[in-house]
Amino acid sequence: MGRKIRLTESEFHRLVRRLVRETEEKMVENEVMDKIEDKVFTATKNMSSDEIMSAISGLKKLQKKLDMEGMLDMSVSEVSDELESSELSEEDDNDLESRKFRRNKRMKVGAGAAVSLAGLLGLASQGMGYLDVGDTFTYIHDLVKSIGGEYAPLMSLGALFGGLIYALKNAAEEKEDIAESYYRRKYGRGY
Repeated sequence: MGRKIRLTESEFHRLVRRLVRETEEKMVENEVMDKIEDKVFTATKNMSSDEIMSAISGLKKLQKKLDMEGMLDMSVSEVSDELESSELSEEDDNDLESRKFRRNKRMKVGAGAAVSLAGLLGLASQGMGYLDVGDTFTYIHDLVKSIGGEYAPLMSLGALFGGLIYALKNAAEEKEDIAESYYRRKYGRGY
């Protein structure tokens, strides 16, 4: 036999109202899910698997956009208005351009590092002189000496520091661009 619980009339009414409210919420949630499932099924019925994957990718992009811009707390109509006014399709077009821009920045950093390394190698070969360290350093020493003459050590030092400065400058610009795009996405265009 179960335990007996004594409730006042107001407690009983509150309990019944809570049960009714929770049941209604579950029913509404189930109805909404059923409608979504029906629409998804009818929309994807004649689609190929590639088209379905593309649609899922679009939904993931939309989810990221909603998360980043704090739209999850908005109503459906506010979100749709916001998405219509934003440049969602322009973001996809600019994605290729931004990747090209970032790749070029990385290439500039790499080029600066390569010039710096060449300067270091030239400087090391000048410091070694004609010591018997190996044929490679002797060849590099002769090559740098034939190009630079008496100024070969200064040219090597200039290449070392010039390449280092170029690489660091481009790395700093790349980080600045990344930070700017982050704040632009987070706070909008006029952050």
